[in-house]
Amino acid sequence: MSKLLLRMELVADGNLLKSRGVKPASILLQQVRERRRAFDELDPTWFWEIHRFPSDVTRYEINSGFLGHGINSTSSEHFRGVRYRRLLPPSLQQPDHVWEDVGFTMADLSFDFSEDLQVLVEQTVDRKQRRLRFKTISTNAPHPSARNPTVLLQEIDFAFWDSCSTLLYGDYLAIGFSQWDRSNTYIEGCQMVINWKTGELSLPSMETLDLAFLSESLILLIFEANPLCLGLYNLRKQTTIKRFTLPFSQPLASAFFLTHPPYKPDPFVSSIVSEKLVSDTALDIIGMLLTPSWSGGQDIYIVLSGRKFLRRALILCEIFPDKNCFNWEEWGPDVTRWFPPQMIQDVGFRGVFGSRMIAKGNLAARSASGTEDTLVLFDFNPRPITRGSYGDVGSDFTRIVVEEEWSWSDALDPSGMAVKSRLPFRAITPNKPLKYHYEDIYLDLNTIVGRTLSSIFFSAKT
Repeated sequence: MSKLLLRMELVADGNLLKSRGVKPASILLQQVRERRRAFDELDPTWFWEIHRFPSDVTRYEINSGFLGHGINSTSSEHFRGVRYRRLLPPSLQQPDHVWEDVGFTMADLSFDFSEDLQVLVEQTVDRKQRRLRFKTISTNAPHPSARNPTVLLQEIDFAFWDSCSTLLYGDYLAIGFSQWDRSNTYIEGCQMVINWKTGELSLPSMETLDLAFLSESLILLIFEANPLCLGLYNLRKQTTIKRFTLPFSQPLASAFFLTHPPYKPDPFVSSIVSEKLVSDTALDIIGMLLTPSWSGGQDIYIVLSGRKFLRRALILCEIFPDKNCFNWEEWGPDVTRWFPPQMIQDVGFRGVFGSRMIAKGNLAARSASGTEDTLVLFDFNPRPITRGSYGDVGSDFTRIVVEEEWSWSDALDPSGMAVKSRLPFRAITPNKPLKYHYEDIYLDLNTIVGRTLSSIFFSAKT
């Protein structure tokens, strides 16, 4: 009975147990419930800090219990070394994986410890070329599983080039390039996807602002069309299936997805907690950060349910097989949630994980401290809401549940549009302002990471 109850409780929390060790199911069940309480009250099991964190570090990645970042910076955007640190408290910490100097200057990095893989983006001195180098983390040697350990990218082959970012998703590596237009009014971009093992190009360079993985075969693209729209693209067939418009009458200054690499349990951490815990990908959300081009417009934060979007897209494709583009009203309100301008102030580029999103902001109900920003944890897992997990106010936290339809609007938007959305969610916030001024906040399974200009702070629920 304990084993069945354990799996039921994990599913309710949006997690799956791939395997477990020698601990009895009854003990693991207690851990699951304690982890739930910690999230529901934002009360971590552990809290620790890395002092004197390099202030010139500008490139980060968080993946499956590891924080990776550049070291030995040569400029504000480039570095020559990398450091990987487990997201574990000092009492359980293992030595960092460090390469002080990999032998060339880098512009970005991605990694996957389950594959012993680091992807290092070399930046040449003349900035006319970049090289994707697929190397092992353990030895910094060319990765044996990569058919082409070095892939050359040349500026002449891309519409845009200035800034480069990468994202690993299984066998696929997404590479994005972006730059401001000549008038510094809006950001232009292009994306490509390569299978790092076979070397095959799954998405040739395409002018699109950003991309997000829905699965290992389907991705979402943001097209700067008129109107702005999302594109559903099949990597295996290498074709855009359909387009889905967003309700904007004017161009945006920028548009980005907020996502996370797929989680793969770290064997060392699994040996400590006697379980291999992963998030249920059926509940995955994708965040969007849109910046208006109209004067005084504030950043727009949107959350999209991946599964609900795909279901809606499938229904529309079956009903209208010859239709190539669907209007916002046909697909959007039920699968998204648009947040009021004052509710969310900032979400880190890895602030979304599974069904949760961590942000700096203020709930509509406001915290006991008044108007000061604090942490807000949003959870779009529908199962706790279905089970009757409703809002609550305690001495240390406030928790709300929102199921009703909201109408988003911006008073400074010349079009005066009102956007309806009704994706249900819960939100939890402590009844006190932030103790530190975080430059960024990230989320990785059970760990919240906050970065200041001189330190990194970790809150773990494990």
